[in-house]
Amino acid sequence: MVSRGSEARLILTAGGVRAILVLPALWLGIDAVVHSILASTFGFGFSWFVDVSALAIAAALVYSLRIPDVDSPRVRASHLTWGACGVVVVLAIASILVHHDVHQHGAGDAMAIWNLRAKFLAATFPDIRAAIAAAPYHAEYPLLLPIATARIWSLVGVQAAVVPFAISCAFFVATCAIVNRHAGPAAIAILVVQSSWSLATADQMADLPLSLWIVWSATTLLCGRTTRPAAACGAFLAGLAAWTKNEGIAFFVIVSLLFFRRVWQERAAVSPALGRIAAYALGAAVPLCVLVHFKLFVAPVGVGLIETSQDHASNAVDLARIGFVLQRMVIELATRFGLPVVALVLWLWFERSREAPGARADQCPFAGRLSLVAGAQIAAYAGVYVVFSKSLRWHLDTSLTRLVNHVWPLVVVAVSFGFACWSSKRDDG
Repeated sequence: MVSRGSEARLILTAGGVRAILVLPALWLGIDAVVHSILASTFGFGFSWFVDVSALAIAAALVYSLRIPDVDSPRVRASHLTWGACGVVVVLAIASILVHHDVHQHGAGDAMAIWNLRAKFLAATFPDIRAAIAAAPYHAEYPLLLPIATARIWSLVGVQAAVVPFAISCAFFVATCAIVNRHAGPAAIAILVVQSSWSLATADQMADLPLSLWIVWSATTLLCGRTTRPAAACGAFLAGLAAWTKNEGIAFFVIVSLLFFRRVWQERAAVSPALGRIAAYALGAAVPLCVLVHFKLFVAPVGVGLIETSQDHASNAVDLARIGFVLQRMVIELATRFGLPVVALVLWLWFERSREAPGARADQCPFAGRLSLVAGAQIAAYAGVYVVFSKSLRWHLDTSLTRLVNHVWPLVVVAVSFGFACWSSKRDDG
């Protein structure tokens, strides 16, 4: 029998390990945002002072988000589950390394946006406009990852191909740590066994970092206690999602609406609710200001995939087009998520039957909220495909898998919460 004091120490130790694992990714995000502000506003270049300050801010945020673990009872996994998780993770890492050996410069958008733009930013920073003009492909794409890559290149003094891969690995590790915090080792194993998500690490796709910000922000804002520090941190993470990819802007809108809804439902008085909303606005302000300034004053006005508003209107009511998109999305979701989700549920059932640790009833609303975020995000993507995509079949073929990967870690956590909710109700009944 483990005493309460020993259990608290174990939780704190586990929280400390997770803090170390997520710190590099958060530091990269904060460092890129602060450098963006100073470059756009004052023309400042890369600075050691900014790096150290960003690291201090990242450490403070990680520590503040780690504290609630002490008050959060969790299901302890068996040694068998940890061992199986270790084997699966090792195999996933091996496949990532092999894939990286073949695609050392990444694939697709990584070469055209992430790495290519970083090369010009490393040479022209703080003149972001010059870098955009030199690499105009998707000039409207946010710059968190290119700036982070360019900064590391400037620190090491060489534009080594291993740098963007190492950054991608930092986001991979951080995502696993966040999923483990909320759902345990079984969820990590199921997360990484999804090859299209794991291999995005080697391909250096921005979809993987975006999936980290999505699951981290959503769980911070919609699960656990909605304190003012949590509201500010969660909003900042949502802002980082928006500064990572355009799809992150849709996530920011969705999670903001759901957070405001939660605050309204849980309001005890006007003042606490307003305080949490004010904290949310403060946390979101910095990355959003960077994004708005970039979109309005730095990036050129993009030409849409459809040229006229009449096309948008006709596409929105084209039933054949809508049906085709829905059919493709259902097939993709069932193919990518079906077997892993079933495997996760069976794994959790096996763990419960062996240990009978007792599930958490308070996870019931968490599962619904996270599922709503994932569903709304996918629905937003479906709407964009229907209304804006000019070459619909090509657009679906080249991007649909990557888009559903954005919510994969969130789906894993939501399923784990849902199982805990069902298990708790079954025990009570």
